[in-house]
Amino acid sequence: MRHGSDDLAKEKGVTNFEVGILFGVAWLAAALSGVVHGKLLSRITPISLAIAGCVITAIATVGIGLAGQFSRDLVEFLPSVIGLRIMQGCGYSAIAVSAQAILSAEMPEHKLGVQAAYQGSVALGFTLSPPIAGGLYAANGFWLPFIVMSVILLIILIIVAIPLRHLKGQVVQHKSGQYFPLLLQPRAILTVAHSLVIAFVFRFFEGFIPVHMHEQFGWGPAEVAWLFTVCAVVFIIFLPIWVKLNTALMGNVAVMSWCMLMAGISFFLLAPAPFIPVKYPWWASSLVCLFYAISYAGAIVTNVPDLIFVSR
Repeated sequence: MRHGSDDLAKEKGVTNFEVGILFGVAWLAAALSGVVHGKLLSRITPISLAIAGCVITAIATVGIGLAGQFSRDLVEFLPSVIGLRIMQGCGYSAIAVSAQAILSAEMPEHKLGVQAAYQGSVALGFTLSPPIAGGLYAANGFWLPFIVMSVILLIILIIVAIPLRHLKGQVVQHKSGQYFPLLLQPRAILTVAHSLVIAFVFRFFEGFIPVHMHEQFGWGPAEVAWLFTVCAVVFIIFLPIWVKLNTALMGNVAVMSWCMLMAGISFFLLAPAPFIPVKYPWWASSLVCLFYAISYAGAIVTNVPDLIFVSR
């Protein structure tokens, strides 16, 4: 629904109150289903729960696109989208619960502190991205948000590759032998900052790609939903690949730097004129989106402990 155009919403007769319902039911479903997902972890592995969450979310996303494309009126549109938004919330909850479980296992010395820092940084990135990107879009046009996001990625790349590369995994201790607070540890600072930026950029990608594909090629919600589903599949496929490369070949800093650079380049390629005065065909822009999904998978794997388990 959020990716639909204003014209689509008006055509279906959706009111502001009903839009609020569409947003609210997803998070209500996420909160309620989180209890069930927590109990499931005693029976299945976190990776199984995470994959199930990705599949459920992908199916719901495609369904929302198809509902917007083919429903004839509000009576058909609203109930179907409410049900699909509930599915999305359940899928997101499964992913979040599995991530928290693995974070606790990977960094047991901090437990809830790590979870709070990571989830808080992701939430902050998700919150800041829409208004900032929207403000840039309103001020100077469609290309500027892409350029700003690319520069942010490159800055984080420099921070990762140069000043903090020797601090990975170090534990800072107080004179009394107690750990410093979580956020004073270099590894934790890097993890939180990187998680925030990745969430910020991903939410931008999620919000502006539908606009890009609609403006450039006239794509509707269904086509965009299929593109995001393919990106999700590519993301899942490349998670274990990046973990293997990180472990066997290049090392954490090299992989993260390469992935951040590639993600930044993909944004430049998606940005329209004046920087790249070439009109790509739809399949070329779609390939760039898949390229970004691959880079995003690598950037996540190298920094956030909750995905290291993929190779185990």
